[in-house]
Amino acid sequence: MPRLGLRPLAVGGPPRLRTLGAAAGVYVHLSSRARALQQQLFGFAKGLPGESAWLKPLKGKEMKEYYWPSKYDLPSFSVQQYFEMQALRYAPKQTHPSLLGLSRLLLLMTQKQQQIKKLLQQLDAELLAENPTLQDLHA
Repeated sequence: MPRLGLRPLAVGGPPRLRTLGAAAGVYVHLSSRARALQQQLFGFAKGLPGESAWLKPLKGKEMKEYYWPSKYDLPSFSVQQYFEMQALRYAPKQTHPSLLGLSRLLLLMTQKQQQIKKLLQQLDAELLAENPTLQDLHA
C-alpha cells in the first residue's frame, strides 16, 4: 500500500470551525440575534450595575465568562458593581400611593374614633354577625 504524503498546512494552521464560521458571518449573526433578544427581554441599557456583562459579545468558550449570572447561579461581578447594587438597593424609595392613602385613612379613623364607636353601638347583633367588614372594624 503506498504511503500518502503529508499535505502542507495553510499559513494560519488547519482551518478551525471558528474561523470558518467567522468567514461565513455565523458568529456575527448570532451576536446580533442575542443582542436583539436581550433588548426585547431586558430593554435597552440604562446604566445599571451588571449591564456591561450583557453588552459583551457572546462567542464560544468566552460565552461562559461573559454570561451574567453564570450557569452556576453565582453572579460574577466586580466589587465596584457590588457597591453600586447595594447603593441602589438601600437608596430611599418613594412611598407607594396606596400606603399614603392607607395612612390617611388610619389617621382619620383615630381622629373619629369616638364617632365610630357610637355608630357601632347602634348596630344590632344580627347585622354585625352577617357582615365581616363591620366585625373587623369593631375589633
